[in-house]
Amino acid sequence: MKKLHLCKKWIADYRDTLGTLTPYKQLPKLLLKINSQVLKLSDVITVVSRGQKYQLIKESMLKKNELRKKIYVIYNVYII
Repeated sequence: MKKLHLCKKWIADYRDTLGTLTPYKQLPKLLLKINSQVLKLSDVITVVSRGQKYQLIKESMLKKNELRKKIYVIYNVYII
């Protein structure tokens, strides 16, 4: 998206991702490659828990400090 100049900032929302539900080693190689590119190219990444944030950081091949700075936790809230 950014490369095509369709947006200025890219926010990747990782609410219910396949990678967080399935151990990383079991994902097909194509999904691993796509996930790696999303993590690398996005400006901001949102997740729903600290555990999900740490899992993305742990399983990523990117520099941990760079990734840590752009992942934000936004908790799901249900009001009844």
